[in-house]
Amino acid sequence: MLEKGLIDDQAYGNGFGDFAKRSLPADWVISAQNYFDRDLFKEAGIAFRKAKDERAARIADAYALYQDAEKVPPRAKERIQAYADTATAFYRCALASANVGERAKFFSTAGKCFSKAAMYREAAGAYIRAFEYNEAASQYLLGQMLDEAIALVMSYPVTDAELVDEIKSLGKYVYLSDHRLK
Repeated sequence: MLEKGLIDDQAYGNGFGDFAKRSLPADWVISAQNYFDRDLFKEAGIAFRKAKDERAARIADAYALYQDAEKVPPRAKERIQAYADTATAFYRCALASANVGERAKFFSTAGKCFSKAAMYREAAGAYIRAFEYNEAASQYLLGQMLDEAIALVMSYPVTDAELVDEIKSLGKYVYLSDHRLK
């Protein structure tokens, strides 16, 4: 076989040197971004850590938690904790971000997750920090925090006219019923 040229008789170790090359952090960043773009957030988190980008890894981890929370059956007790953990992760990402737009996005996602965990006060707070005042007011109503909803409407630009009217009407009714209106 050797005489017919069917077998290549290279010395051991030749031709395979590139296979053992160590990946550089820049290589890991490219891989991590590819994983992230394909919604493979757990893999992206691992790759970002290998690239020594802890901030990006925490963001990928937050999105991975969101994916996991979405997979928990709606009536399962674990779902609330899964969304609470996800909300906390996004909230921390927002606090760590220097970019205003990115901060708002992370606070908004935290608000959504807090709401799914029935943590309405925390959801409203996150939405306020995301400059989403209509959502914040809605969360206060869901959590039966009328005083907070009224204070929000009076202090921030809540633009949903129906929501504002609902809060005002409910406030008048409750305050008249409780004899708190002067």
